[in-house]
Amino acid sequence: MSKIQSVLFDNRKWSIPKAEQWLKENNFKNIKIDVTPRYYRFRQFNPKDFKKFRTETTTKGISFIIGF
Repeated sequence: MSKIQSVLFDNRKWSIPKAEQWLKENNFKNIKIDVTPRYYRFRQFNPKDFKKFRTETTTKGISFIIGF
């Protein structure tokens, strides 16, 4: 079974408040944010719960890390 492990927002297109608003409106968790040079990453599930990952990228500057 697959789940969205993390939601990433391109920080060139999104601010943290806008990303947090999008998460709330789309029923995603906003527990902890990891800031990288390019992304704001919002973890949904512990990566240790999965064996494989795939990234799905949208045209809106949002990427989903899918865990299997």
